Amino acid sequence: MINSMLFSSVADVLYGAHTSDQLGDIAAKMGITRALIVTDPGIIKFKLLDGALKNLETNGVKVNVYSDVVADPPESVVMAAVSAAQTFGCDGVIGFGGGSSMDVAKLLAVLIKGEQQLSEMYGVDQVRGGRLPLIQVPTTAGTGSEATMVSIITTGATTKAGVVSRTLLADKIILDATLTLGLPPATRLPQRSAASRPVSTSASAQAPCTLPCPRATPEPPDHRRRCRRCPACAALDSSAAQEGPTLAARRRSSARRQLVMRPPLRNPIR
Repeated sequence: MINSMLFSSVADVLYGAHTSDQLGDIAAKMGITRALIVTDPGIIKFKLLDGALKNLETNGVKVNVYSDVVADPPESVVMAAVSAAQTFGCDGVIGFGGGSSMDVAKLLAVLIKGEQQLSEMYGVDQVRGGRLPLIQVPTTAGTGSEATMVSIITTGATTKAGVVSRTLLADKIILDATLTLGLPPATRLPQRSAASRPVSTSASAQAPCTLPCPRATPEPPDHRRRCRRCPACAALDSSAAQEGPTLAARRRSSARRQLVMRPPLRNPIR
């Protein structure tokens, strides 16, 4: 018998090209009049906010942009954002950027109210009280932070801590794929995964393999003869270039052993 499960998700997701230009319309309908946008310097550099800022201004929403978010944000960045938000007197928070910006925005929406310290929120279901209205606008593909109830913060030189609470779920999500078009290739693909490898996505890259793929056969062809069209092969090739020949060869050898030693699947139907 399957145990009962509770699935929590964001209520509204707006998807489509240039939907970020409707940010002001959405914020105004939510009753936001003074919004703090949490982002990073790269978003400002690539002018990804321009369309959204114009729409916010058109709808009479005053904006303060906090753009000092860094990758794996430390507590100091979160608290600096809180200070900026309280000084501005914002009544709504907008996360605009990658996973780090959206993680900071989640905590900011709670901390602005001053009902709880950040150190008291770490863990599962430790957030007390409510938060300000929260909109998330991701500009990268893969982190999924806009739709989760988790925020990860760097707490020391080698430590991180997470806040897990349904309170962190956004009110609205805007998915605008055009925001990824002007970004460097590394930010258009999921981070820290196979997809983060610089694999070509052109039409030629999607053509069928003409040589056996090493992921599909126990004994792959010689590395120099490996197919350049297969994404898996291209990922291994780029990995070899980044990791060096020794480590790359060790990884390939380990992958081959797993393929050879893996027992065949049994047919569950008798």
